[in-house]
Amino acid sequence: MRILERLLGLLVLLVAFLGGTAMAQTSAIRAETAAAFEAVRAGDSSRVGTLVKYGDEIIPEVAPLLKDRNADVRLEAIALLDALDSKPAAQAATPALGDSNSDIGSRAARLVFRSVMRSGAADFGDLGTALSIPQAQAQQDAAKLLLLGFSAAGEAVLRSALAGGPLVKLSDDGPAVRTALPAEIALSLRGARDARARLIERIQASNDADLEFLLRVIGMIDAPEILHALADRTLGNEQPIGGGLPSGVTPRRRMTDLAVEAFIARLGLKTNIELEPVKRYSSAEIDRVRKAISASMPQ
Repeated sequence: MRILERLLGLLVLLVAFLGGTAMAQTSAIRAETAAAFEAVRAGDSSRVGTLVKYGDEIIPEVAPLLKDRNADVRLEAIALLDALDSKPAAQAATPALGDSNSDIGSRAARLVFRSVMRSGAADFGDLGTALSIPQAQAQQDAAKLLLLGFSAAGEAVLRSALAGGPLVKLSDDGPAVRTALPAEIALSLRGARDARARLIERIQASNDADLEFLLRVIGMIDAPEILHALADRTLGNEQPIGGGLPSGVTPRRRMTDLAVEAFIARLGLKTNIELEPVKRYSSAEIDRVRKAISASMPQ
């Protein structure tokens, strides 16, 4: 009986110790975050980057700063969430999609889009409401246009972007495309037949930037006819693309290398191909992917 009592006593002490440690950690995070963002208000943003070490534990302290009146504070807050690049960070960033500062809204949109591509849009609420922003602002941002594909409320904005628009990117080192392309992709996701027809025509035109962009957002493409058309134009395409290797290193990766990885991931293909982000795939491996696509989606 005494042994049991001692064990229970030790357990109580352990729980108290762990609870105290957790409280101390929370207090330290809160104090360091406050100090870092006070420095931002004074013009020094150098301390914000060090907060990444706390991982998602920092999110409750950072999320309220997205509503701060100071645009520099909001920008550093979204940059910190972007660096975390986790689903909780993306969920916390969702209110910033409609920020009046286009840089903040764009950073938030890219973060949210990456998370949606990894785990779906179900846990992000009504993205159409979050993207209730001036039409002109949405039309100049690839990630915002793509996210509107998950909301019926976005169709008017998407259709207004079909005329062409400025060049936009989904990432700083990604291909630049006209806003019509992400608008077509988003409308296609919503089942618009005219948008799907336009995408097939665009793929057949074989513009390299368009093809690379489509591969990088292949998770939004669900129409088999579009996937088949994209596979036909990209698997075996030797056109060099950016990314994957340090600048100046040769030989560069090709469109076909990106296509191999994109289709394996999108369709869950079982090919026994070892994927590497810097790899140039052999003709035999590319043929294996072609056959796996045909078996997965018979035409």
